[in-house]
Amino acid sequence: MSRRSRRDGTIIQRSFVCAKEGFRVDKDNPLPRLKHPRAQTRVGCKALMVVKIQDPGRWIVSSFFKEHNHDLVPPDKVHCLRSHRHVSGSAKSLIDTLQGAAVCRGLWKVVMKEAKADYDTINTAPVLKTPLPMEKHAAELYTRKLFMKFQEELVETLSFSTKVENEDAVTTYWVAKFGESNKAYFVSFDVREMKITCSCQMFEYSGLLCRHILTVFSETNALTVPSRYVLKRWTRNAKSGVTLEDHTSNYFDGSKESLTV
Repeated sequence: MSRRSRRDGTIIQRSFVCAKEGFRVDKDNPLPRLKHPRAQTRVGCKALMVVKIQDPGRWIVSSFFKEHNHDLVPPDKVHCLRSHRHVSGSAKSLIDTLQGAAVCRGLWKVVMKEAKADYDTINTAPVLKTPLPMEKHAAELYTRKLFMKFQEELVETLSFSTKVENEDAVTTYWVAKFGESNKAYFVSFDVREMKITCSCQMFEYSGLLCRHILTVFSETNALTVPSRYVLKRWTRNAKSGVTLEDHTSNYFDGSKESLTV
C-alpha cells in the first residue's frame, strides 16, 4: 500500500503488512458453496511497518508493530508464500539438469504437491462447516487432507438419528440415516474405558472415525476426538516426533448430564 504526492505523483509513503493481515470478506453469492472452499489464510495479524520520505532519497520508519498473532513460516516453506512464488535462475538450472537426467515430471509434481499440502496444513485454516467443538479440534489436529475426510463424515451426522439399543457396562447405540431405518448400524460405547466400535468397521480398515461413531459422540456431547482414535500418521505433528497430548480429561464437558440420551 502506498501514498503518492498530489503535486507530482511520486510515492511519499509505503505501508508493509503481514500476508495474514485482516480477514476474508464473505461475498454475497447466491450460488451454492464449493464442497471444499478455499482455506482461510488471513487471521487479523496487525504486524505493520510504515515508511515515509523525509528528504529526497531518504526514508524513515514512521510506524512499526512487530508482533504477529500466528506462527511464522519456516525458512524451508517461504517459497509457498504468494509473494515468493517465482523460480530463480538456479532453480531453473536444477530443473533442466534433472530433466536431462530423465527424472520424470510426474515425480516432481508429486513432491511439490506434498510440499504444498504441508504448507497449507501449517499456515492456513480450513473453513468449518458446523459449530461443533469437535470439528474445530480436528482441524487443529489432523493434516489438511485427513481433516477434509473427517469433515465429510462429521457433516453426514446431521442426517443420522440414534437411540440406545442396550444400556449396560457397554452401551449399544442404534444409528441410521433418517428414512433408512432398514440400514442401521450398531455402535458399542464403553464410557469408562473410552472404547468405541461400529459394526461398519471403518476405523479398523482406514484409521478414520465413521459417521456412525461421530453421531454417537455428538449425542453424548463429546467435545474432542479421543486421543486413542487419532493415528499419529494422520496428525500435523507426524513428522516432528511430537507426542500427542491426551485429550481424555476434557473429552466431556464434565457433567454427568452430558451422557444422558
